[in-house]
Amino acid sequence: MRILIVSHYFYPENRPRAFRTAELVKGFARRGHQVEALIPDYHFDYADFKKTHNVKIHPIKTGFFFYKDGKSRITSRAVS
Repeated sequence: MRILIVSHYFYPENRPRAFRTAELVKGFARRGHQVEALIPDYHFDYADFKKTHNVKIHPIKTGFFFYKDGKSRITSRAVS
C-alpha cells in the first residue's frame, strides 16, 4: 500500500506531534508499505533517516501548505 503523510511537525522538532508523526512513518514502513511524508523544510539532512527506514521525505517551504506564523492562519466567518 502507498501511504502519504502530511504533517506540520516532524523529526527533529521537539514536540509530541513530531514524535508521533515520525513513529507513524517508521511503523508503516516496517510493515512493508511505501511511505512518503510531506513536511515543512527544517533544513535538516534526512539522508540517514530515509535510508534506515526506507521512506521518502519531501520538505516543503513554509507558506502555502505550512504556516509557521499564527497570524497567517485562515479564519472562517459565519455566513448569514
